[in-house]
Amino acid sequence: MDQIITAAIAVVGVPLVLLGYIILGERVIERLPDHLQTWIRPYFWALPAIGFATIAIFLPVPISAVAASIIWKFMFDYQPPGTVQTGTLNAALGAFGGQPVAWLVNSTTNNPALIFVGVWSITGFCMVIISASLKSISTEVLEAARIDGANELRIVQLIVTPLLWPTITVVGTTMIINALKTFDIVFVLTSGAYDTDVIATQMFRQLATHHLSRAAAVGVVLFLAIVPLLVVNIRRFQQQEETR
Repeated sequence: MDQIITAAIAVVGVPLVLLGYIILGERVIERLPDHLQTWIRPYFWALPAIGFATIAIFLPVPISAVAASIIWKFMFDYQPPGTVQTGTLNAALGAFGGQPVAWLVNSTTNNPALIFVGVWSITGFCMVIISASLKSISTEVLEAARIDGANELRIVQLIVTPLLWPTITVVGTTMIINALKTFDIVFVLTSGAYDTDVIATQMFRQLATHHLSRAAAVGVVLFLAIVPLLVVNIRRFQQQEETR
């Protein structure tokens, strides 16, 4: 019974909400002056799509890396040809007549699959930081550039990008640090097998086999790789504080 109610809400409730949005929104827009109607209507129709895209990109952020890896492990799951495919991607391939792919075993697909999961889980974080920095740019500066005759490409090139560059640098170095110390995604999906070993899994493997000195050496290498990036981030923060 609960499943029927949930399905009814999804099938009936969602279209009713969208229909109400369209009807009420059009009623409000029709009461506005003509020049405002032509300006607002495109944004009104694009707003649900923009909101959906934002939610879809940000959705992985609250999910832990381990949980995200478990989700994608089910998505990438592989069964031999001729058997029922429990993995979503291989089931989709089978529905279109394709052959199942050992995504996490095949050396040509496992590393791209791991990279995709990492990018998927962190893109929302980058979007929030860069979006907040983008909104902090004064609209007066942009309007002044447009009045002076600059097109949108030149505005992005000469105004927006230089103002965003400190934020882009911090986000970029943070992502590189996260990539260097990646462990959970690789460990859950492949355990470092099939040519997917990384520094952190090497250190864990040395610890698990009680080779403590080797594990310490790997940890030092990882630390030395991360420190220069931390220095860049700290200097950027100091420069931002000095300009305030």
